[in-house]
Amino acid sequence: MAGVSLSIEARTLDALLQDQPDSLSWREAFDTTGRLHQQIASDGSAAELLAVMPDSNDPARLALARQAANRLSQRYGLAPLYPGVEPANPLQSLSRESLSKIAYNDSAAFTPAERDLALTEIGQRDDRYWKAVQKQQEALELLQQDASVRALRDKAWLQLYAGMSDVEKRAHYESAELLRYKLVQAMHDGVEVPDVPAYANLSDAPGTLLAAATDEQGRVTWKRISLRQLAADDIYLELLDFVAPRTADGQRGEDAQALKSRQWLSLYASVNSYAD
Repeated sequence: MAGVSLSIEARTLDALLQDQPDSLSWREAFDTTGRLHQQIASDGSAAELLAVMPDSNDPARLALARQAANRLSQRYGLAPLYPGVEPANPLQSLSRESLSKIAYNDSAAFTPAERDLALTEIGQRDDRYWKAVQKQQEALELLQQDASVRALRDKAWLQLYAGMSDVEKRAHYESAELLRYKLVQAMHDGVEVPDVPAYANLSDAPGTLLAAATDEQGRVTWKRISLRQLAADDIYLELLDFVAPRTADGQRGEDAQALKSRQWLSLYASVNSYAD
């Protein structure tokens, strides 16, 4: 396969991989997307939040943000905000866990349009999942296995928790620990706990980074890249640090808090092959 260019921004290390449980409430996430939709409804393509771009100089990163804006514009039947940029969903290949961390992240690492797309993608996947759970539940109800029905719902929620950010988990009144306890108690009481439907692409594999990947046709999408793959001998990495200019004494020109939305480290990787 011909080479694929990867651009990886280290914002993902603190904003995504480590998660920010106190950065945003789940209600605020919906408030942000609600304001975005209100602006689009009243101002169309001139909506201020629709035009927000990340503070990045990386062409692939900016292309992803423009793609998300055009995708949202298309959903509203508007002309593309960025002509010539495909309105394909750049988040489609990500796990539910990554989508949740994007949707509930207020560090300015992701634009309102990207966060809205993440919430939409989560909703569509969850809808398919719960329909499968509901079908299984109805079969148990016909057999009057009420205890197994309750166990099924608890187990389904517990599986879903593996694909949630900490912020999203707080939106639910039952913790993962409580769900586990209820399932253990049900099995102790002799309740048959059924298997739950699989949730495709639920969580991220350990040791991966979120990357903006550009193929030879210029199509850009988010990918999860293995750190082991990045450490391979045939991969060349160059670290570009433009977080903030240094002063004459070697110190940063801005304090860390001021850099919250600008703390971008870009890693550029040229790889001989890339496999999904």
